[in-house]
Amino acid sequence: MNRSRTLAVTPAISLLTGAAAGEATESELVRTPDEQVTAYFHEHSGAVYRYLAGVYGRESDAEEVTQEAFLRLHLALVSREKIENPKAWVLTVARRLMLDRLKRGRCEAGRHCTVAPDVAEAVCDPAPTPEEALAERRKRAALQHALRNLTSLEQQCLFARAEGLKLRQIGEVVGMDLRRVAEVVERAVRTLQRQMSRS
Repeated sequence: MNRSRTLAVTPAISLLTGAAAGEATESELVRTPDEQVTAYFHEHSGAVYRYLAGVYGRESDAEEVTQEAFLRLHLALVSREKIENPKAWVLTVARRLMLDRLKRGRCEAGRHCTVAPDVAEAVCDPAPTPEEALAERRKRAALQHALRNLTSLEQQCLFARAEGLKLRQIGEVVGMDLRRVAEVVERAVRTLQRQMSRS
């Protein structure tokens, strides 16, 4: 993502990276809405982008929607809207924006799942034998097939969980209570395990 076109970043103050007891986080050190959204963008844009690209499979749309979601965050901060959890707030807005795109027909209607190149490189051995390569391709195809067989809600919850969101935060993103989110994630994991054991 080309973040330099989206937000001008001017590090006016030294930002702390760790948030031990009594230390401020990066986003707490900034004051103006511009500084806040810049900090939130740096902290959370990667997770939002990966969530959208993983769930909806369109990297170009994921990039545009991520930028639009952070623009809306900026507008909300300027209008002094109270946002307790910026990551969950932006993910919720991004999810709704992507769903709007799907409804307008800008994205493919079919469900599919793609694996980002950096994820594939991290999983693959740099020099596999032909047998290992074939086994890996079959395994990856089985996982993609299993992911496609999940419901859209299960995919969204599973990808959000993989991005490190807690169940309560996922509930805020998809608009469900904690118990229901836990059931959906558990069902998705069981379904994947069952389908992968058959392969």
